[in-house]
Amino acid sequence: MKHLTKKRLSRWLTLAAVATLTAAVGGTMQTVKAADPPDLWTQATDINDKRYPEPFDPDTGLPAFVPFDQAMTTAGVAGTSSVLLDNAAGNHVAVQLTHALTQSGSIWSTSTLPLTKNFSTKMHIYFGTNTDPGDGMAFVLRGGGTPSSVGNAGSGIGIWSVKPDTGGNIAGALTNTFAIAFDTYNNGAKNDTDVNVKTPSGAANADGQYIGWGFPAMDYQYGTKAYSALQFDSLNRADGGINKKTDGAGIPDQRGLGGYQVITKASGEKFTDGKWHTVTVDWQTNAAKDGGGKLTFSVEISSGHVFTKTLTWTAKDMTTIFGSTAISQGVNWGFTGSTGAKFEEGVVTFETIPGLVDASVSANVTGRNGSGPPAPVYVGDSLSQSYTITYNGINSKQDWPLPDKTTNTTTMTGTLRTTSGYGFEVNPDGKTVNVTVLKDGVTQTLVGTATQTADVIDKFGQTKKYATQVDVTLPGFTKEGGDGQTYTVTAPILAATASAAATASAGTIAGSNAKYSATVSTPEVLENPLGIGAPNFIFNNLSVGQIIKGLSGVSGTMDGTGNLVAAAPTGVHTTITASMTPVNFPGGTGYTAGNTTIGFTYSGRNVTLPDDNKAKTVYSADTPPTSGAITNLKLNMAPYPQIKLGNYSSTITWTIAATPIAG
Repeated sequence: MKHLTKKRLSRWLTLAAVATLTAAVGGTMQTVKAADPPDLWTQATDINDKRYPEPFDPDTGLPAFVPFDQAMTTAGVAGTSSVLLDNAAGNHVAVQLTHALTQSGSIWSTSTLPLTKNFSTKMHIYFGTNTDPGDGMAFVLRGGGTPSSVGNAGSGIGIWSVKPDTGGNIAGALTNTFAIAFDTYNNGAKNDTDVNVKTPSGAANADGQYIGWGFPAMDYQYGTKAYSALQFDSLNRADGGINKKTDGAGIPDQRGLGGYQVITKASGEKFTDGKWHTVTVDWQTNAAKDGGGKLTFSVEISSGHVFTKTLTWTAKDMTTIFGSTAISQGVNWGFTGSTGAKFEEGVVTFETIPGLVDASVSANVTGRNGSGPPAPVYVGDSLSQSYTITYNGINSKQDWPLPDKTTNTTTMTGTLRTTSGYGFEVNPDGKTVNVTVLKDGVTQTLVGTATQTADVIDKFGQTKKYATQVDVTLPGFTKEGGDGQTYTVTAPILAATASAAATASAGTIAGSNAKYSATVSTPEVLENPLGIGAPNFIFNNLSVGQIIKGLSGVSGTMDGTGNLVAAAPTGVHTTITASMTPVNFPGGTGYTAGNTTIGFTYSGRNVTLPDDNKAKTVYSADTPPTSGAITNLKLNMAPYPQIKLGNYSSTITWTIAATPIAG
């Protein structure tokens, strides 16, 4: 309610106007706890007989691993120390590459990744907390199939050569490979001489932990054949890193391929910190240019510190690195790890595995009737957010989600989100949201759990509750259904706060073995333009004699522009009313409320307003009012013989309201 100043002038009657609003926005936040996810993690324990910490996605709170039974294997590799870690359902959810002295382990994909197509993968690696660890793990891409035996233990990390053969050539290196090594032990001049003395600050790196990427079977990866010591490109120039042999005769001894990033002891960062470290690898082909592409990998060194590197390879480079069949047949991928005189945990989980589940999720916003959303919308307006979930069984290695081997049950969770200006409309219980699923022509209503709720008042003055997130259990898919399986999920959303048009995460659809995310775009949200402002009505030059005899059609004036300023949203029925309090003549002097009236014209309607506190309609229509002039302002008053000199006033209250349009 907006109060305008009441003016009191000696011997003259002044009437003041007051405007009110019937809608406002407010809300108190509260948290509704979502249901706890089932325990999908392994019960396996580390070298200290403690259960391995479970990796979680910090954004969704969902497990950051998937079962990889059909996609990754430790079989067929002689001498491996790898142990598959299963959960209670019997699914492989992690692999322990090493866990004792002098070991070498590995895990490899069961199928190849085509270098002619884009792919990406996301993993998490864990080294435990051993204060004297060794030696590390490596992510590997390999052409020509998976190896038949493990690579070198100790400083070899399953990929590098550690000593020359009898002919003076590098030996034991994993052929046809590109590797990203996560080295945890300082091997000094024999193997790590090019790394450990070259920290970014120039100081020695006592811990010797670093990320090194390169090509294990290429001789220019090593600085001296006497020890097969690793040597990286000291300038970290390597877009591809395999062109050293053509650098020219003037620098025949300049060796070093790939590059490195040292984790310095001074920063307190290290792999053996008892935490999971996220590794992502993304391949983007460039067939239109030369048949090559770009490989981008990132490594989470510590929370908030991620190292990222992009390498560019031509088709010729790819053949040089992976062998002559790599482009036509693709490459296998996996992890290796080793220990020597020192040891550590060497555990890997896989969060995203190319080809495990071939699916997609998209999201869009519509009106509640399924039409395109209006733009813009007002605070409190109702829309719908829909998800289209598609699964291709033929191209997938697993059902989505993977059934529990003991109960044959599945769990698929939708974590639904929207942009910051919107929220999901909550049921009257304040805790749930109705979610509609349309699958195979059948509509089903599911009940989701609301998280982070608040209130909003819509343009009709109704209070609604919304949530920033909804968690709901959804149906899964089976390979038997073939390709093109799809269903839609629709949830009601509300425009919660005034905001610009935006695009943001729509959440994730996650099963036990894969999760897919989507983004959604929402229209601009405007504040409800429900407001009104009115001028003061002023009647000057009124004498006691006039009032004693009564007044008829006395013209008045208005302050300001003399306009009634009104605004309302579209799509509603708008009503403006006004009521006037009795003029404040002294009590007991014979004045009767309602004996004074003010008449005026607004928007073609003639209004007579008595001073009896009863509301009179000023405007009523299905279209928004426009600001316009108040005209023909007149004052009428019945004879009032007992009038005395003084300052008298009344207050007019203006109210604007929006209601649904009838029909």
